[in-house]
Amino acid sequence: MRYLFILILFVSSNNYALDVKSVMTDYIWKNRVLIIFTPDNKHTEYTKQTAILKLNKAGMLERDMVTIIIYADNSVMIDDVTQQQLTPNSFHQYYDQSANEFSVFLIGKDNGVKLRQNQAVTPSDLFELIDAMPMRQHEML
Repeated sequence: MRYLFILILFVSSNNYALDVKSVMTDYIWKNRVLIIFTPDNKHTEYTKQTAILKLNKAGMLERDMVTIIIYADNSVMIDDVTQQQLTPNSFHQYYDQSANEFSVFLIGKDNGVKLRQNQAVTPSDLFELIDAMPMRQHEML
């Protein structure tokens, strides 16, 4: 009985990992994922980042990019569609990110973290980083 309790406790404490891993598994080897963590939709860096992304949709599509936005107020959006089944907390825990801070992560097609910064990323910096990746070099041939 004691082992059952420990197992239940372990599984419930690790649900976030299964939650995020299952989402990210859908993108491995297919897409690069830009994850934006923001305390709210009025944060200065968030508004800069979303404006940048709107102006550079063609470049993002060309680079097989998906955008996940994690709002601290309990919502997750993937490419502008709210995901009711996902919780911001699971992403905050998985990526060791505070809910009160803005941050941008670039996840490569290999599911590795390629960029993590606490300010909006410029399109030139983002696209230069991606275009220098071996997998992207192969795609451009």
